[in-house]
Amino acid sequence: MGGILCRAGENEDATTRHAKYLISVLLVYVAKGGGHIGSSEVNRMIEIVPRRFDSSGAEAMGLLSDAVRTFIDGGDLVGKL
Repeated sequence: MGGILCRAGENEDATTRHAKYLISVLLVYVAKGGGHIGSSEVNRMIEIVPRRFDSSGAEAMGLLSDAVRTFIDGGDLVGKL
């Protein structure tokens, strides 16, 4: 039974990671709606991500960097998500 609880916790962690990534991608998508992402948008995203997920600024930067890479890589964004 302990293994089942462990696996459930792992799934929850994966779900949380996916949610963080998706929200970060959405934030970047909205921020770049004007054509480019300015410093005020970046600062606001760095405020939102740690507060929403109770995480560090470093984790927020990593999530947002991954989100930006998603757009740089191009391709089927909806399929990736």
